[in-house]
Amino acid sequence: MSSTKRVNPLRRQFLQVSASAGLCGTLGLSAAVRSEAATVAPGNAAHEAKPKAISLAECMSLSPLQVAQRSPLAKRSFAYINECVSQIQDGALRSVTRSMIENPAPTIMSYYLGQPERQEALFKELKDRNLLAADVTREQLFPPCKSADTPAQPMLSAPGSDYNSHHSYPGGLCAHTATNLRHAIDYKHTYEQIFRYSLSLDVLFASQTLHDLQKTWVFQWRDDNSCLKELTIGDTGAHHIYSLAQCMTHDLPADVILAQACAHTNPGVLDGEKKIVGWLTAAALMARVDPVAKGYVTDQQALPKPHKQEWFVSHICDYDFVFANPAAKDAIAVLKGIAKEDYGMTDAQLDGREFNSFRNYLGSQISWLRTNFENSNDVHAVRQLIHATVTTT
Repeated sequence: MSSTKRVNPLRRQFLQVSASAGLCGTLGLSAAVRSEAATVAPGNAAHEAKPKAISLAECMSLSPLQVAQRSPLAKRSFAYINECVSQIQDGALRSVTRSMIENPAPTIMSYYLGQPERQEALFKELKDRNLLAADVTREQLFPPCKSADTPAQPMLSAPGSDYNSHHSYPGGLCAHTATNLRHAIDYKHTYEQIFRYSLSLDVLFASQTLHDLQKTWVFQWRDDNSCLKELTIGDTGAHHIYSLAQCMTHDLPADVILAQACAHTNPGVLDGEKKIVGWLTAAALMARVDPVAKGYVTDQQALPKPHKQEWFVSHICDYDFVFANPAAKDAIAVLKGIAKEDYGMTDAQLDGREFNSFRNYLGSQISWLRTNFENSNDVHAVRQLIHATVTTT
């Protein structure tokens, strides 16, 4: 193959798996490593045009969506998500998954919007099952919603988590989701190459694509370019429950919903299984479906057995928060120091829209992970990188 011929990275991986199985009865791991290097290369910074530096004033003028639209990371990640979705073999599942990421509207609200008595009934059910903290009020149950048919924001502009956590910048949700999908591919290929069996690509791709999608609703951007705080339901972020409820409303296969539900904890331990059953129950109440009849839980309030391996892989794929969270905290602290020292921001500006706009743009251009990486290796390099992205004049 010519080195100049462009090959879809995901398709190259699929071909590599098929080819490696027949390499004289060996695992073909060396070939896989070479293929991996070729696959990663098109997304490397060395192969990507560097964004033009903008002034601090221009940085302040951009909306979160405009920030994401200027982010190579966000656009690359969203394209990767769409490519993964295109590989889902089940036509109906592929179509629903694509329509949901293109229009992540909180359609579950069609039943609750403007209906306080219905909200109260759900609120009471969740409270009675100890799925809401004692101090949560009915008014806090759902994020602000103007329309059940219109998303609060597109997937492209949503952050990956709350304001001081992983991938918390415009485009962060796409970066986080693409990372999880890439992990899913790598786990699937590892077990194919070494153990000679195949996990369900459809289940992994659909569950990883959709499990955080309602962060578009939960983490709406405020006027000061910070984002809303998240409610906890069943001892996990409410986005997890809303996203499950959305998938139940769209009647996705139980295997996909179960894998999605396991993203936040290990289904193989008793406490983890109990939490997952609670999340599925909360989402089913919200979606107004019977979780037992749908096959999400048993009548003994347990997960169906035997547990599927895709459930565990779904959990592992969502695990980059282990270092992405501390990386975010470090990166944001570094940016705050540089904003004060090099860009002359006052304490009031550091706590307001000025710094929020500054950090959002830099996060979407550089990412918290890379900022933390550069800072841990060369503090001067990260400062130069920031100055090359947003000028001080």
